[in-house]
Amino acid sequence: MSEVKQGGNDDDAPHCPPHPGFVRGFCSLCGAKAEDTEGGALGVVAGTGSEMKKQGGDDNAASCPPHPGFVDGLCSKCEAKEDAGASTSTLAAAGNIHGGAVASAPTTNIPRASDRATLLRTKKLILILDLDHTLLNSTSLNDFSAIERRQGFTRNTKDDPGLELFRVEPYGIPMLTKLRPFARSFLAQASTMFEMYVYTLAGSVYAKDNVKLLDPDGVYFGERIVSSLESKRPDMKNLDVIPGAEDATVVIVDDTDAAWPSHQDNLILIGRYLYFASECRKFDYQIESLAERGLDEREHDGALAVVLDVLNRVHKGFFDSVHDHDGHCADVRAVIKEVRSQVLRGCTVVFSLSESLDEDELAYEEDSPIWDLADELGAVCELDVDDTITHVIAEDPDTEKAQWARDNAKFLVNPDWIKAAGFSWRRQDELDFPAKKEEDRAGGAPGSSSSWNVPRAPDRATLLRTMKLVLILDLDHTLLNSTRLDDLSAIEQEKGFATSTITKDDPSLELFRVEPNGVPVLTKLRPFARGLLEEASAMFEMYVYTLAGRDYARKNAKLLDPDGVYFVERIVSSQESSRPHMKNLDVIPGAEEATVVIVDDMSIHQDNLILIDRCLYFASARRNFEYQNDDSLALAERGLDESEHDGPLAVVLSDLKRIHKGFFDSVRDDEDDDHRADVQEVITEVRSQVLRGCTVVFSLSETLRGRDESEENFPIWDLAEQLGAVCLLDVGETVTHVVAEDPGTEKAQWARDNNKFLVDPAWINAASFRWCRQDERGFPRNLRPTISESIRFSNFQTMNK
Repeated sequence: MSEVKQGGNDDDAPHCPPHPGFVRGFCSLCGAKAEDTEGGALGVVAGTGSEMKKQGGDDNAASCPPHPGFVDGLCSKCEAKEDAGASTSTLAAAGNIHGGAVASAPTTNIPRASDRATLLRTKKLILILDLDHTLLNSTSLNDFSAIERRQGFTRNTKDDPGLELFRVEPYGIPMLTKLRPFARSFLAQASTMFEMYVYTLAGSVYAKDNVKLLDPDGVYFGERIVSSLESKRPDMKNLDVIPGAEDATVVIVDDTDAAWPSHQDNLILIGRYLYFASECRKFDYQIESLAERGLDEREHDGALAVVLDVLNRVHKGFFDSVHDHDGHCADVRAVIKEVRSQVLRGCTVVFSLSESLDEDELAYEEDSPIWDLADELGAVCELDVDDTITHVIAEDPDTEKAQWARDNAKFLVNPDWIKAAGFSWRRQDELDFPAKKEEDRAGGAPGSSSSWNVPRAPDRATLLRTMKLVLILDLDHTLLNSTRLDDLSAIEQEKGFATSTITKDDPSLELFRVEPNGVPVLTKLRPFARGLLEEASAMFEMYVYTLAGRDYARKNAKLLDPDGVYFVERIVSSQESSRPHMKNLDVIPGAEEATVVIVDDMSIHQDNLILIDRCLYFASARRNFEYQNDDSLALAERGLDESEHDGPLAVVLSDLKRIHKGFFDSVRDDEDDDHRADVQEVITEVRSQVLRGCTVVFSLSETLRGRDESEENFPIWDLAEQLGAVCLLDVGETVTHVVAEDPGTEKAQWARDNNKFLVDPAWINAASFRWCRQDERGFPRNLRPTISESIRFSNFQTMNK
């Protein structure tokens, strides 16, 4: 194997990909699960090549068993629930999937975090570290690129401790893991200041196998390893899963803030470590990987060294702010905010948008995300130039303000200068960020500067007058699926993709060739996508919001809306996002949370969200979501497709109609600030109707509940209440359901004796998953659970739509 050279700094590695990455079926960025089954059994289209049969026929669907794999306890092909030796669809929900395998149950609970008094006495804080793309990078041994193979990487590659490359086989799947440079030294130094946890949304076995590479003697983490098995939901991380963890004493290091929506103030974002080519492909980087180039990050000034410096400052700031023996005045969130505000302290900036924009479009400049980011970093932001200005932030070097900067010897930089400072927690060299004309800038780069303005959302009065709300639709994996033409599988080529759809569009199959930024791509529209847009347009002002580049976004949006009647110019791409790996309503001028509904396959803005199952039509998409190790083929490979009339988009349309009706039913003629219709409240109310009329009591094991926790503190209790059920601690005449993981408990026997429903916890999760009460007969708890079942519902998707 070629020697790996350390060179460059963290900027040499990709930082902000346009799409989140996935580890064994669960996103390491935002935790979204790889493949849902929302909206009932998958309706399919049978046929091959360009000849398709009518949709929805079960006879044409691939049969199970055997089941190819389980996601959130449901078969990814037929939606059967998993059980040991399962052969029917009336089985219990499964545990976590990691590369197609079911994880085994944890034998211990997550250790309790030290309390504040102990932390103050030992002068330590709590540090929670992400695993994948933060401390290491892994790839399947069958996923090396041709260049990597020429560099010496093969299926037979063994450990190379000198390069910190190690072979692991979680669940029997051979993988190669590369530790990030400085990872072990980072842990050694951080351990003197922090009590450390690993928190990953990958499976338990994968997590423990890889943590052992970082901490072979268990001196840094011990048993403090949190995987998707312990997480409340496999698409999101939360401090609630760590007993005793307090927001005021916890620091988080992760490569995505989308994974921590409730703990943004605790987060230190780190550049994503993408060593292998397979990872670059997942994040849509058209560059050679570090492994292909024989390079690596440097230890002394790479991403982990930068984070260690921030941790030192945060630790010092916290204990410097302790004013009494109880430490009540110290809060790590305030310290992180203060450290962050020092990055651009002393800089006074003015922004210059394109002169092609009129004054009305410039009016919200001070409300833009880039302004907020600069302000967060400690810069003073001004609307007009004067003697105090140190920097002009310009997208176009020919504006009056840009010329003023040159005439007055001020820094003239593009907006990426601020974004890079925010990402690195340090002021960047201005010479690296010159203002250039758009045609001179690389297209499609996440977070690159732009003269494109996102149209303002209608104000509340306009929406009420037109009886519309604002709908924000994700693009990739929600409305369509794309693949590079050079990434089609052998089976897809045999099916005719190589001879027909590559050379020309096939509108009958809604397959189209596009070339964003000159890269040939094949796009498949999701069944019912245009039907959804047509019906939804009568109720909503619609935006597309994608983390892909602008050229990709606009060309694919045109496939969905060729005449521009649905979106017009309401297209948001990574160029408009202040954080190109996370979406935020701030990028849409005038958008108010009270009038916005979001449809996405990732969890964002939870109170406004309808989560949809991911559209994975092409084999490359399944590979990107780590499904290369199971036996099932992509829809394109099988000549199948989703059903229009009852597929995921049809289910979402039904939800949208209920939300729209609920909102306008709640509008009062005399509404004021105290009585305003709010879409978030409507979504909460729609959710609360799912299990209304049910009174449930739980019978949970110590493994699931925790030795010191009662059922009322467990996530499944919270989910049941969110869905409208009444939850009780003890059985009684009002109880309608006993939710038990073990049919041998006293409460389970009481349910049988009193003719009450006895179901396993997957019944509640499935109701949340489908937004409707499920038939209890499909979720029996008549047999003692297997090990994999005993952890199932802590991994089931908790959808907070």
